[in-house]
Amino acid sequence: MARGDKDLVAFWADKKLSEKLDALGRAAGGRSRSVILRFLVAAAKPESLPRSWTEIGEDERQLIKAAEGR
Repeated sequence: MARGDKDLVAFWADKKLSEKLDALGRAAGGRSRSVILRFLVAAAKPESLPRSWTEIGEDERQLIKAAEGR
């Protein structure tokens, strides 16, 4: 199925995150939350992610091996 030029990505933000997005928007000349989020996503790199999201520890490796029957 062909995709359009834009996709809608929705999420729930708690009050703390909403306030932080609003503060970033004010610091960026009154930009909206959507503009701030689009910029942050576009600028993100895999290195920007927390290590725990991209690397697994030895204990997790052992659990995976056990689950796969190795």
